[in-house]
Amino acid sequence: AAKDLVETALNDNKVVVFSKSYCPYCHATKSLFNDNFSNVVPVKIYELDLIDEGSAIQSYLAEKTGQRTVPN
Repeated sequence: AAKDLVETALNDNKVVVFSKSYCPYCHATKSLFNDNFSNVVPVKIYELDLIDEGSAIQSYLAEKTGQRTVPN
């Protein structure tokens, strides 16, 4: 489920940001993309703290990328 969501998101989108709504670094990353690239490439954003599978997705991302922190 979490693996499928991540892999589908990565296959279907050029830019994906796994974020948390309260994270200042995530906010800066989202602003960077929205302010500078929104008309170049759409950005798919997942707020891990606001979705049911957020913890499982974050664990899978840690396996996949070696990074548990967000933005990822």
